[in-house]
Amino acid sequence: AHNLESWNDAAPMPGVRSVCQPMIAPLFDGRQELESLLVWAKGLGVNALAKHKDAYDYVKASWSMGNWEDALRAGVVGTPRSTRFPGLNRTKASALASAGMGAAGSGPVDLVVLPHANVHDGRFSGLSWLMELPEPTSKLVWDNAAVMSPATAKTLGTKESDWVKVGDTKIPVLVQRGVAPNTVIVHMGYGRTAGAGTGDNVGVSAAPLMANGRLVLGATVSPADGAQHPMVRTQSTFDQRGRHLAASGTKDEYVQDNEFVKHRTHVPPLDQIDPEWDYTKTHKWAMAIDLSACTGCTSCVIACQSENNIVAVGKEECSQGRDMSWISLDRYESGPDENPVIDQQPMLCMHCDNAPCESVCPVNATVHDDEGLNLQVYNRCVGTRYCSNNCPYKVRRFNFLNYQRQLIEDPVQELMFNPNVTVRMRGVMEKCTFCLQRINAAKYEHANAGTTMPDGAVRTACQQACSADAITFGDVNAKNSAVKRARESDLAYNVLEELNVRPNVTYLARVRNPHPSTVEKKAAHGKGGHH
Repeated sequence: AHNLESWNDAAPMPGVRSVCQPMIAPLFDGRQELESLLVWAKGLGVNALAKHKDAYDYVKASWSMGNWEDALRAGVVGTPRSTRFPGLNRTKASALASAGMGAAGSGPVDLVVLPHANVHDGRFSGLSWLMELPEPTSKLVWDNAAVMSPATAKTLGTKESDWVKVGDTKIPVLVQRGVAPNTVIVHMGYGRTAGAGTGDNVGVSAAPLMANGRLVLGATVSPADGAQHPMVRTQSTFDQRGRHLAASGTKDEYVQDNEFVKHRTHVPPLDQIDPEWDYTKTHKWAMAIDLSACTGCTSCVIACQSENNIVAVGKEECSQGRDMSWISLDRYESGPDENPVIDQQPMLCMHCDNAPCESVCPVNATVHDDEGLNLQVYNRCVGTRYCSNNCPYKVRRFNFLNYQRQLIEDPVQELMFNPNVTVRMRGVMEKCTFCLQRINAAKYEHANAGTTMPDGAVRTACQQACSADAITFGDVNAKNSAVKRARESDLAYNVLEELNVRPNVTYLARVRNPHPSTVEKKAAHGKGGHH
């Protein structure tokens, strides 16, 4: 039985215990691991377990403190305790550092085998969502690789998509800025041959590399023969090319000019051709994203995928730019290869007030509503893709193939879809809806109760999943709402504001506080009338 069909308990942190309750009755004639262990133990004559008829009875009996009902209601029991960790052993750390191979190009490399950010050690490699979720650093999908810096690749005489042998394992190369010199990183979780379903025969197994542990100093890496291996990244460039898309600055810049971000882009006087929308009589939905808080973890991406029935399309379709994710977590790099400055930026439909997609749709499938939302009417869409061509943010996705229907082979598989969101068929354009289904649910709830919807009543899926609270969503017409305050921040700016599309997603520029010794001296940028 699946975890969501099973009884269990857990100790998630010191001092805290939790009861794991099943969400649904078992769909098939199966039993959970604990129940199998009980049956086997009874068969071996463990008399102490004979009184427990099933896993539920065993879990309940193990909570002998008399708080079973309270634990079921609360979910957890106890108070977290602080845990002491050993201090840094500088002597050992220095010895480990000095055992490395020195500067780039001076001999064998250090091999580091790490759990993958998405599929971990392979336990999640059967989930196509996670296989297609871009790896946060490289944006690589459906693969793992020997990750190395440009300097190390040059020393080895290899380039991206070439093959190398790490010990006796042949693996393709991925060149990534910011990797330490003379270091090769290989992620676990790939190369499975059975048991992973969609994850079988994807990538290369890192298991043979771990015979001597997950860190091997002085590993042998050499070029290998073979046709180039297609490495599919969902982001084609990591350079902002002079545009201030993911704006950032230092604390000193902010102190000198707290509106420094507004002087980064020249915005000419903007004319309004179309009539202004009147949002004063209803809600006006908007989002703000704090780039200082965003860690680039991609939780928002996978939350959006699960909330909105977004399909995984596979490596071949991704290689043609046909990935369907409604949010991309864009990563930009600047500075030297060995230590680049990184900027992360979630990018989604901006729900523009002057939406360029709306004016070019010949069948009125992409429309604006009186609450500031850019809507997609699937039943009208005929797949011209004019809206995608006219979108400067490139955040609209076209459903090229009938992915979802071919996945549903029996009624149980339909349970993987959110029933509050439609399942789209082939030939329609898709994009972020600001979780319209959640907006409507909150509106109906408060309308039926005769109450005013408070600030924070609607939380989008991406906002709910963000552990850094980088995303704020709400009604800018609501007095003192969180999103309104964010949009009034000194750091607030709009991407491609000079196009006058009037986006309803506002970004707060990232502010860094680097050590003075690491900051390159720059000429001061005077205040001016760029904005």
